[in-house]
Amino acid sequence: MVERGLMANNQREVMMNCKHCGKEISDEFWFCPWCGIAAKTETVEYYERESRHLRYLGKIRAAIDMCERASRICEPDAVLLRHQGDMHYLLGDMDKSIACYSRSIELEPDSADSYYGKGIALFRTGSPQKAIDDFTKTIKLNPEYAMAYYWLGIAYFHTGKFDAAEGGFLCFLDKSPKSAITRYYLGQIYLIKGENEKAIEQLQALQKVNSENAYIYYLLGKTYFRANKMFEAIDALKQAIRLNPEDKQAMDLLDQLLFVEEP
Repeated sequence: MVERGLMANNQREVMMNCKHCGKEISDEFWFCPWCGIAAKTETVEYYERESRHLRYLGKIRAAIDMCERASRICEPDAVLLRHQGDMHYLLGDMDKSIACYSRSIELEPDSADSYYGKGIALFRTGSPQKAIDDFTKTIKLNPEYAMAYYWLGIAYFHTGKFDAAEGGFLCFLDKSPKSAITRYYLGQIYLIKGENEKAIEQLQALQKVNSENAYIYYLLGKTYFRANKMFEAIDALKQAIRLNPEDKQAMDLLDQLLFVEEP
């Protein structure tokens, strides 16, 4: 570091070299005017910027380390904690992820993002009922949060509350009509509830975008059978077996339909 030139208060301007591009800059600069990178490396702004850059590069652990460094020199920050929660989730550490989201919510209780992230992490721990509370809160805070409806449907589905699951999926389908996986779940729900025509409608729509999926044909065959549409059931089951010759479920059901007991 060098001193150069007289300033108005008779103090010399302190100069330094940027650690990234090497050009000489004033010690007063937080960011290098030449390369735009942080000139001072022990600041919250620097650690946050580095964390997001490392996250972009896929270096998740290093990105978390930068967040933790920032946390040690600043007051608890809801956005930073939510960022940490996202990254712990990517590493599969649901406990730390949930802890970060929970602390973020304490600091910023109106954050739909934090409730949504916490809900998914809770679902991954096998706690769908707790996740439902967070997805419901997400939607209350932001009714346009489309994916929260989808996950709400998933969580209800895995708790056996099929009417509520149907409601979540239909809300999501209204916002994202091209979601094929949503039609898959709706087809399953209607099949479970015995609403065969509704199940057929959803599975046929799904078939149009997944025409090489053997399991969809099996589900269609099963639903046609329950709806007493035997020719359609046989055709769908044959398609399932053509696509997957090892599909024992489809073969057994097809044998059941084709078997004729001799007198």
